[in-house]
Amino acid sequence: MKPIRKVLAAALLGAAAFFCSPVSATAETLFAGYFDIQTGSPAGAEVNGKIHLLENKNAHQVPIPASHTLAIASDPSGVFELVNQRDSVSRLFGALKVKAGQSVSASPVDYPLTVTLSSGASTLATVNLVVRGVTQPLLNGFLSFASSHALADGDLWGGGNYSDATVGTMLTEIEANNGRFSGYTFYTLPISNFVNTNGALGNQWVEVIKKIGGLGKAYKQSAMYGPGGTPANHTRLKLALYSAMTALLEKFPVDPATVLFNGTPIGTDYGDGFFRLNEKGVIKFNDLSHQWRFTDPMTGPAVWLMPDLLADVRSGNAVATALHEHLVRFFQLSFGNPVSYREINSPGARWGQLTDTNHTEGAFSDANLGHRFRGWVTLPAIWLTTTGPSPTFPIGTQATTVPSPPRCTCPAGRRMGCWMTMSSGFATRSAMHTSLASLASSPTARYLITPIPPAMRPCGPMVGSGLSNPASATRCSKTPASIWGAKAISSSQTGISMPTTR
Repeated sequence: MKPIRKVLAAALLGAAAFFCSPVSATAETLFAGYFDIQTGSPAGAEVNGKIHLLENKNAHQVPIPASHTLAIASDPSGVFELVNQRDSVSRLFGALKVKAGQSVSASPVDYPLTVTLSSGASTLATVNLVVRGVTQPLLNGFLSFASSHALADGDLWGGGNYSDATVGTMLTEIEANNGRFSGYTFYTLPISNFVNTNGALGNQWVEVIKKIGGLGKAYKQSAMYGPGGTPANHTRLKLALYSAMTALLEKFPVDPATVLFNGTPIGTDYGDGFFRLNEKGVIKFNDLSHQWRFTDPMTGPAVWLMPDLLADVRSGNAVATALHEHLVRFFQLSFGNPVSYREINSPGARWGQLTDTNHTEGAFSDANLGHRFRGWVTLPAIWLTTTGPSPTFPIGTQATTVPSPPRCTCPAGRRMGCWMTMSSGFATRSAMHTSLASLASSPTARYLITPIPPAMRPCGPMVGSGLSNPASATRCSKTPASIWGAKAISSSQTGISMPTTR
């Protein structure tokens, strides 16, 4: 077991409650859990974390009304302002910024605020939140962790170590072709042209993503084009990566409404734009069941670009903003499943009867877990949100909330986990509106909420757990609203300083 599996950093879409603080009103639900900002931040600095609407998950089908507006109702400090932001399909977000003439305290301090969602004269929802002035923003820890993790695993950048001369040639090609690499027909042909082509489309996608992965590695480490090279060369590579990633991701389908056969969308669930292509003979089933072929090599470039991409997004750069939206959408494939893996209540399904919490080992409880997990732990750094819902996850029609067992129960002779199991279907449907990264506290340490791999299940012998302290996994998850289990990992193992749960 690789060391990273001992350090389940930054909890993905987790259980429980800290980052994800849904507040309901008559008509809407807001998410506004965890927000922080660097101490001493000046006017114009943006808070980490945004206010989200639960209905953002469905905005690709049911747009958020143009009349919906978020506003600060109370800010005793007078430090912050709220900017309403929309993405390309009308999702609404509330970004908090330091007002002109104001600054954040040089010492750690909490700033309580109240935010409302209104439509005309009607108030639809109200939420109380706290912006924490901190010396080490949580996002910085996510980015640092993800950067080191990606660099240590060649799968996460495709393994391409390009010379500076090769990078220069590739940059010229990208610049001359509006982000496209030569020789790949997917840029110009409709998906329907790839029916019965023996997986050619999947192979083209992988080849291009791996090229982007190698360029991302150069952006991180090249003597000429990396952070230590000349600023002009580093910027040139950044812009080429923006262009190449955008050109690829614009042609990589997720929403089934964008993939039509005989005028009909390929599916009904978000993610079917990719996960049902084998039904049309476009890509091989093995590509669907091994989706990390596509997401892994894009991970390193996304992580290493993210600090500069975030700065560009916050400065109003439209190209960077569009690219980040593409990345959020694309990396949802990390949790997706082929249709045949989505059955949640059948003992004969791939991962058993997921609603039987005493007898299931959970979704992904096979080699999927290890293959997917190396990418999962980077997602907080890519999605750039510490308050949910994850920006574009809808909840599918097979959504199921699995109640937590009241205590660990291990049938005689069986090693069964009492950690919560994952609903199947695309992107673990019933949990996607929960937070991207959830925290829990302890009297002695600060912890991250994380999924528990089956080898770490708390009942029975901890054989092969790979834990330096297996006893830390011997407690039950008791979070009825979630389908993830919880495992405590101290912040000393991740290098991420965690705030105390309030």
